[in-house]
Amino acid sequence: ETLELPRWPERIECIDISNLQGMAIVASDVCFVNGKPAKEFYRRYEVKTVVGAPDDFASMQEIVKRRIERAIRDEDLPDLLIIDGGRPQVRAVMEIVESYPNLNLPIVGLAKSRLDKGRRNDNRSIEASKERLVLPYQEEPIELVEGSHVFRLVTRIRDEAHRFAITYHRKKRSGISHASILDEVSGIGPALKKRLLIEFGTVDAIKDASLERLMSIKGVTEKTALNLHTTLRAKEG
Repeated sequence: ETLELPRWPERIECIDISNLQGMAIVASDVCFVNGKPAKEFYRRYEVKTVVGAPDDFASMQEIVKRRIERAIRDEDLPDLLIIDGGRPQVRAVMEIVESYPNLNLPIVGLAKSRLDKGRRNDNRSIEASKERLVLPYQEEPIELVEGSHVFRLVTRIRDEAHRFAITYHRKKRSGISHASILDEVSGIGPALKKRLLIEFGTVDAIKDASLERLMSIKGVTEKTALNLHTTLRAKEG
């Protein structure tokens, strides 16, 4: 009733975008069925079309489009798709949804609460507000009553999407960090870097390995092993 849906949505999904300072943009899509997490339907995405500076709107559009295409193929359209964001994010998503004339996919944005008054970049004031639902064709957002069933459900789903995206984000960041450290070692090319990570699993394990153990890896000479020790242990300090 709050969302003006014909029936209670059994399957609800939520998409969240997470940026890694422009180096990687990832997204999560979590699924709840009858109010409970259905982790077999969780999905992680790497944003492919946004290059350079992060663009949350374009990123969200790409992921929603990919989700819709998969739903059409697999016939698993959710009863409701929650977007982590307010009016601008909902508007961007609706551009994609409306490009599918026969698609019946209810969209709602969940805008985070603001505990204190503040000011925007253009110096206009921002009022404190509660968690709000933003409907595509309704001008005023719906303020949620804290503690209500709808409040607990949608914020739980949103928080789970955020957690899932952040977990993937950190995994990607760790991989990028490890790769960049090994790139600094003289004598380590892409193939040898991959071989070392497959063999040892982590940069810490490579750092702690003996020279003899490192030299047992194809392509690692004594000089390269010494360079690995020197560079990685210097980073530790």
